[in-house]
Amino acid sequence: MKPNIKKYIITALTLCLIAGASAGVIGLAHYITAPILESNVDDETTKLLQKVFGDNATFSSETKIDNQTYLASYWTAKVSGNEVGDVFKTSGSNSYGSISMIVGIKIDGSVGKIYLITNTESYAVYVNQYVAEYNDGTRALDDVQCGATKGATLVKNMAVAAQDFYKNRKGLQ
Repeated sequence: MKPNIKKYIITALTLCLIAGASAGVIGLAHYITAPILESNVDDETTKLLQKVFGDNATFSSETKIDNQTYLASYWTAKVSGNEVGDVFKTSGSNSYGSISMIVGIKIDGSVGKIYLITNTESYAVYVNQYVAEYNDGTRALDDVQCGATKGATLVKNMAVAAQDFYKNRKGLQ
C-alpha cells in the first residue's frame, strides 16, 4: 500500500471516530436535557393559562386534539364555578420559523388574550409586538401589518383555528 493512501485512510478513520464521538455526546446531552426543557415549557404554559382569564380562573385537565391544523390541546376555564371559555394550545410554522402559543376563547366565541410560548420566527420581535398590541386592544387580530406579516398571519390563523373549533364544539356557528 502506498504511504499516501495509508495516511488518507488513517485520517478518514480518525475523522469518523471524532464524528461518532461528537454525535454520541450530542445525543447524550439531548437525552439528559429533553425532559428538563419539556418541563420548562409545561411550567410556562401553566403560568400563561392563569394570565388568559385571570388569577381566579380554574382549569379542567388538558384535553388533546387530534387531526386539527394548528391545534394541540385545550383546557376549559371557570371562574367562581361558571364556565368563561377555553384556552387552546396551538403551534404552527412557516418559512420564517415556528410559533407555539395559547389562545383564550371567551364563552361567546370571541378571541380573548393570546400569549406566545415559543417564537423562533426570524422577525420575532415584531410578532411579539403584534401580540402585545392585540392584547392591549390597540391592534385588531386581522391587522397583520406589523413588520412581519407572515408571522402575524400565522398567529391570526392559529387564533381563528381555535375560535372555529370552539364555536363548532359549542354549537355557536
